[in-house]
Amino acid sequence: YWGDANGDGINERNTTTGKNIYLVTSYGAASGANKEIKVEMTRLPPVTVPASLYVEATTTIQGSSTNVLGMDGCGGNDKPGIVTTLPGSVTKNGNPTITGAPVDISYNGTNMDVQAMIDDQKGSANFKYNITTPTTYTGDQGWGTPTPGATQQAPSSCSLHNIVYYNTNGTGIRLSGGVSGCGILIVEGDLEVHGTFSWYGIVLVSDSVTFTGGGGNNK
Repeated sequence: YWGDANGDGINERNTTTGKNIYLVTSYGAASGANKEIKVEMTRLPPVTVPASLYVEATTTIQGSSTNVLGMDGCGGNDKPGIVTTLPGSVTKNGNPTITGAPVDISYNGTNMDVQAMIDDQKGSANFKYNITTPTTYTGDQGWGTPTPGATQQAPSSCSLHNIVYYNTNGTGIRLSGGVSGCGILIVEGDLEVHGTFSWYGIVLVSDSVTFTGGGGNNK
């Protein structure tokens, strides 16, 4: 198989986890010449998700309306609310809610290679952006609009599956004012989220993340 057997975010050949690897052979012949080509093919495995929020740096969760929920609203695949590799690195300010299973916060997480996860996915992006200065985006970007669940704990839904990739060249982006999307959001650089941001899917960020303001079901 081709997949992430040890949970570090890096896909590799293994015998237990991932997508089948197929050997495809093509033969051709013309005018007395012949050629054989063999390739190994596989589908890209899903992104490894150890928790609702995985971080590798000191993290503050703040705001009484903030809810980091690792419980699977569809059932059967509960995760911790937060997984980190740094003991004691997560603090709470303003009484936020962090809930998960088997624990709310896990401090002994596997050290994941986030950049490898980004490198695996960015080539498949159907929205690609290359910026050289910090940029703010507001309103509908055409990435899809999630349908919120009945409560903050209920899963959202979306019929679209996009991969949105930003190469910020060492700077960052700010998403605010009703930006929404469905699928995978990838940011190489810093990400700031403000206002009514809503995303259905996975968000991969190589550097810092700042989240303030309101929002719907952010999954």
